[in-house]
Amino acid sequence: MSDPTIHDVAGQTEELQGELALRHLERSSGRRPAESLERLFSRFPLAASTEAIDLIRVAPIDGDEEARRRDALLEATIAGFVGRETRRLAADLETRADASVAVSDRGPRPPRSLLAGASAEVDASARHAFVAAFVGHVEELEPLLAEKLSLERGIARRLGFDDVVDVRCRLGSFDVDATVAALEELLADTHDMYHDVLGWSVKRAVGVELAEATIGDVLFTLGVRHAEAERGIETSDDAPALLARFVPQLGLDLRVGGNVTLETGPGPADTPRALVAAVRVPHDVRLVYRVVEGRPAHHAFLDAVGRAFALAHRPGAGPMADRVLGDPSVVIAFGRMLSALPSNRSFATRELGVAKARDLTQACLVERLFEARTAAARLLHEVDLRRAATVTEHRAAFGERLRGALGIRYPDALYLWDIREPLAAVDQARAVLLEGALTKHLVHYFDDDWYRNPRAGRFLQDLWGRGGALSFEGLMAHLGHERATGRPLAELFGRNL
Repeated sequence: MSDPTIHDVAGQTEELQGELALRHLERSSGRRPAESLERLFSRFPLAASTEAIDLIRVAPIDGDEEARRRDALLEATIAGFVGRETRRLAADLETRADASVAVSDRGPRPPRSLLAGASAEVDASARHAFVAAFVGHVEELEPLLAEKLSLERGIARRLGFDDVVDVRCRLGSFDVDATVAALEELLADTHDMYHDVLGWSVKRAVGVELAEATIGDVLFTLGVRHAEAERGIETSDDAPALLARFVPQLGLDLRVGGNVTLETGPGPADTPRALVAAVRVPHDVRLVYRVVEGRPAHHAFLDAVGRAFALAHRPGAGPMADRVLGDPSVVIAFGRMLSALPSNRSFATRELGVAKARDLTQACLVERLFEARTAAARLLHEVDLRRAATVTEHRAAFGERLRGALGIRYPDALYLWDIREPLAAVDQARAVLLEGALTKHLVHYFDDDWYRNPRAGRFLQDLWGRGGALSFEGLMAHLGHERATGRPLAELFGRNL
């Protein structure tokens, strides 16, 4: 047998990522995965190995583009190696995280449904019971989560990095200082309007001051605002029909030449409403929508569509790094870009048929503001915690940071749960910044109804077609910003709230 090459590593890495995406889709759909993590990683011994890492590091490089692709493959291989080395802990966390949790007189519930349960409860004591059950469940997982985080740090150091944040900084062009400055700027610029708007909303919905509210109270408040605003929308769960109406106006193909498969049907109420699985980019991207009785899930569905389109429009041939890899925050940002459309008054009126569009756009904007400030605080926490010498000392600091950003009684106990997947908080927060810049650019050049402008569709196709070559910094620069910034999003909130 010949010695493995860097092309062998790339091939196995692509296959492994597709299998992990399928497995995630199974779990997120409430199904037991067909294959254990142990078995899955054993089928791809090269993709997540030190042998592959060493092979990539010594591979000859011809120019800047080859260096970028080499770094992208090295980062993906290191992430795979971390996943393989932590697979037993991850499997244990999966098992325990799926165990039912008792909620006072409501009976046993899956942990993933607890905060959603709190958001639907009119009675304050019931909301608090759901939140307490969730926090108690997470506290039981704290030793495993702490062990996993420590193991991830140890693996990074064995490979010559300070921590997993350092891996992204050195291989993925993650400018920590610029991102932190942008998020701190966003938090400062939106502080007063956030406290005014959400404080009034919470007081009206649950009768308490913002400082006394729990996460359950806020989720309930946001749900109330949406329910009131959505009374003008047809009760039928027609998110796929919405897609069929407006996407062709952008000059886009719903199925992206057969690359996107849309699966719809009933699903358990406690599972995500919309999911994306990048099985083989760009030719096999699966978009799943669960039809559940109750309010439509346009927000979740549009988010999934944006991510699916960004992946399905990638190059069909060429280097694996450009087809499959790249900065996750860019793909997430395109999802957020579409999911923000219900906060566009033109879209709410034209596509959703809402009589009082302002009520819906305001409800969506308040929710986006809450999500943006949460994402910013989580990134700041993850960067600090991943770099810290010890883990538990940051528990209280996390609570203070989230309470400072959100103004509510945010549980300290979530300090590890909220960053349980390496760099997920980093990717989400950077996507928040990108989405603000994207939306501002689209409105500026293609007007408020950009979502029905074929020129906007061509603009997006061009960006999506760059695949993994389009970085966070590259997209920011393309949109006219020399550095990471939260100012476009803050300006949007300031004009509309």
